[in-house]
Amino acid sequence: MKKKLVLFFFIGFLYAQNGITYQLNGGRFGDNFFNCIRALWLSYKYDLAFEYTPFVYSNLLSIDTFFSKRKDYDRTINFKHEDELKEQLKYLGHCLFVQNFYTYVGDPYTYRFDYPEFEELLQEVLTPINKERLPTLEKTTSATVAIHIRKPSKSDSPLFSSQLYNRKTITRGASFRFSDKMHPAKFPPTQYYIDQITDLSSYLGDPPLHVYLFTDYSDPKYLTNILKAEVAKDNIEYHFFQDNNGNDALIRDYWLMSQCDYLIRSHSYFSLIAQLAGHHKIIIMPGSWRWEKNFLHVYQVRVIFATNDSFQKIEVDSLLTLKDEDNEDL
Repeated sequence: MKKKLVLFFFIGFLYAQNGITYQLNGGRFGDNFFNCIRALWLSYKYDLAFEYTPFVYSNLLSIDTFFSKRKDYDRTINFKHEDELKEQLKYLGHCLFVQNFYTYVGDPYTYRFDYPEFEELLQEVLTPINKERLPTLEKTTSATVAIHIRKPSKSDSPLFSSQLYNRKTITRGASFRFSDKMHPAKFPPTQYYIDQITDLSSYLGDPPLHVYLFTDYSDPKYLTNILKAEVAKDNIEYHFFQDNNGNDALIRDYWLMSQCDYLIRSHSYFSLIAQLAGHHKIIIMPGSWRWEKNFLHVYQVRVIFATNDSFQKIEVDSLLTLKDEDNEDL
């Protein structure tokens, strides 16, 4: 299959009049990689030569060796909206189109089900180069659940919300900006994850579950202990990695997250890339939220039920509000 895909893009390299690449925003791995995937979709959709631009950590993934060296173009044209690209493709030739970081192209996750060749391409470029050397999930017949908890790190501002219901769990520093005020769906409180683990386990009938915590928080053991204490279900075994910084840890977390059966995430591009690389049976993310004094309440969740060839996306108060269904295929 790789030879077929390489041939497809090699032909584009030789004969396509136009090419496409993407802006880098100076942000993190997930931000830049998702913008790369957007451009990859547009190259597939409009039969454009895809011109790969390296970004931080991309050298650790197959995309770094998959595409040919960039060729020269007569003109370089920046665009922000897909309609701009469509219009200019009618009249211009031998141009390199540079996609803006905020260009909206729909949801690449949904395209994998309608376009098998694009899905094959995604799986090829999203795979780590040395995946054989990465740690693996615990060998078990039990289901595995990936939890990606995004907390402020590096240059992020502190959080404003309390992290548990009716409890003051943080001490706010002096700040005019708070990460969860600016990006609430990216930084939901710890309570959101407690609720989703509890509801997912109950929805599945409380079978044995292995829950893997992936986080940039400096003390993953502390977060794990909170989850254990608050969820309080004996059927769940928790796992975390103490070393969660550096190249190896980032690629390890991304890849193992993609390999789990179920995914509970925030609106972080990092976990979205893991969602694209994986084949999770149920994916849960924030749907609707509101501020209740000093607490960020996620009162509805967006849930995706997926099989190998189809998916259903719904927004509900909780998994438990859904009618009981046969979960044998989940």
